[in-house]
Amino acid sequence: MKKTVLISCIIAVGLLGGCSLAESEKIDQVNQGTNQTKQVDKQEKVADDLNKPVVVDGIELIVKQEETTDMKKGDLTNRLYSFSISGKNISTTKKGLGAIDFLVKTSNGKTIKVDDSLAMFGNEIEKDKTITGRAYFSVGANEKVSEIEYKPADDVLMVWKIK
Repeated sequence: MKKTVLISCIIAVGLLGGCSLAESEKIDQVNQGTNQTKQVDKQEKVADDLNKPVVVDGIELIVKQEETTDMKKGDLTNRLYSFSISGKNISTTKKGLGAIDFLVKTSNGKTIKVDDSLAMFGNEIEKDKTITGRAYFSVGANEKVSEIEYKPADDVLMVWKIK
């Protein structure tokens, strides 16, 4: 009798635990301009166009590539990629955003973190408030940046292709 109850409980937990997320949890919104919002599946986290607002995790992000310059560090010459990042908290709770949440990838697949030797931004954002700052990435002179990623924790939430 006890074995039957135990087996029934294990099967019930297995069935309940195996259920997928609701459809509403699998969809994010990507802002396509002034008042147009497009819903995308969470696996489609790639934007081909910088400068357009994208809603990710309750933050409306705008990423703009700025001028790329050459920078010397000792005997090495690196290319300094600069991005202007603006984030507006459109959720009901405080959110955090900073330069450290972004990474760039080169065309050969190398991941590069923000250059912390230069000025960085980052802070908590109150509801309906905006934070703006720059993120700088120092890349080898012979390498080319192909994308910038928004990765506030372990998972990449958004990728912008750089042309």
